[in-house]
Amino acid sequence: MTPPIPITQIKIQYVGEQKEITAAQLKGAFSAYVVQHLKESLEKKRITPDIIYNRDAAGKPIQRYPLVQFGTLDNTFEIVGIGKGDVITTQWLKRVLKETDFTINGKEVDLLYPEKTTQFWYPGLLPQPRLYRITEWKPFDAETLGNEFRLNGILWGNLHRIFDDLGIRFNEKVNIRLQKITKRKPAKGYKIEWINYDAVFSTNVNLPQHIGIGHEPSIGSGKIEKLT
Repeated sequence: MTPPIPITQIKIQYVGEQKEITAAQLKGAFSAYVVQHLKESLEKKRITPDIIYNRDAAGKPIQRYPLVQFGTLDNTFEIVGIGKGDVITTQWLKRVLKETDFTINGKEVDLLYPEKTTQFWYPGLLPQPRLYRITEWKPFDAETLGNEFRLNGILWGNLHRIFDDLGIRFNEKVNIRLQKITKRKPAKGYKIEWINYDAVFSTNVNLPQHIGIGHEPSIGSGKIEKLT
């Protein structure tokens, strides 16, 4: 049986000179802050900051599911820590509220009214499928042709990446099926344009909320929401 996996969600309002801070900017500032202030304390727990940005010492991408995920909306930051990412987000919040020294692009940001909640995910199979919604799911880029006919397989691959990287195993068959897809406007990425969907799917896995799947979940894409 897979041990329970902590998932911590932090929502915190911010004020400062900068307006419309993006999730990518928040991720960069958060990563830099952790490396500067928390690296030693995390390494004592055998946790390295590359969990946040998924790049090795040479800057080469590490292909794994992001354990810290970011979002911004209406002057509110959202940070989600999964598994070991829970430790990072919790340590960051404790220090940054005490020291009040968080900056983005060199400009100080005041953090107000933090809300921190932690759920524990006990991965398992359900007797009946459950419905979930995905928002701003990016299964493939605009240069990839024909993949819309393989969306069900891509969805399975996205979820399988989570199961593999978190060491989750099931003794019985996992069922996943897309029920509805709605195409959104393409989303701009770094040197690439992503095809973008909202979707509803069913599965017999008891998935947690707040985490993302697909491309760019570390900056808020593909958030899962339980419907039933």
